[in-house]
Amino acid sequence: MDQRNGDLCVCTLEEFLLENENMETYTERYLLLFNKCSDFSFMHDHQFFSLEEGDILLTKANTDIKISGSGEMEKRKASIVVYFKENFWRSLVERYPELKEVFEFPDGENCYVLRTPSATWQGLHSVAFMMYSEKVQHNICCSPAIEALFISTLVHLNRTLYFRKLKTVEKKDSAQLMKDMINYIQEHYVEDLSLQRMSEIFSVSKSKITHLFKEKHNLTFYQTVLQQRLVHAKNAILLGRNISEVAYESGFSDYATFYKAFVKTFKMSPKAMQMKSRTS
Repeated sequence: MDQRNGDLCVCTLEEFLLENENMETYTERYLLLFNKCSDFSFMHDHQFFSLEEGDILLTKANTDIKISGSGEMEKRKASIVVYFKENFWRSLVERYPELKEVFEFPDGENCYVLRTPSATWQGLHSVAFMMYSEKVQHNICCSPAIEALFISTLVHLNRTLYFRKLKTVEKKDSAQLMKDMINYIQEHYVEDLSLQRMSEIFSVSKSKITHLFKEKHNLTFYQTVLQQRLVHAKNAILLGRNISEVAYESGFSDYATFYKAFVKTFKMSPKAMQMKSRTS
């Protein structure tokens, strides 16, 4: 059932990602995401947000946003997305003026993330899931029952915003984050660097780190670490340092791995490079 032309649409996150490969198609719509994934993120205005299980994402119409399809499939199926046209929202606000505050975000932002207590989240998610169940049961995009449940969801959200001081998820500029991670690698390349360790240090998912390195650095994370180690090793070898010592001081766990990577990158052995530098 293609529901994308309806004024009010509800689906699971899994269905949403499959149907909407190009998020720009839906920038004219308002969107609510009730997220159950523990490793999930989205891009907005060249910044990225990390979402936790239990977060609620709200975006206004005409917002440039791209959602990444990470997270376990079962949790994507349990996450609910509600998106609706701007004229539908305006007509709703005309009938229920108090609801307009749901999409009035601080500092004029176009998107907002609510991190709610567990009990509040369960209540909001259960109503949203009832909307989806109603759609599936009757094979219809929108009905008076679905609209009533949607209004109930908005009322719950409005109360949550009014009575509780909720935190927005910290936004991190992707360019600055990339710079910070590169600097960290340059300072700690001797250590045992891994995606897991970087994820813990920078509070970013491993999938997001992988994506950023590929998109902005044209190298994978591990290629970047290897490159830094080899550059250090090359400089030390050209200074006449003991090659075996250089290998371990550059962060390689064994000489064989170092030798293979060195020859592949510089097209000569470490010894040959050192001898060549002495005769030149």
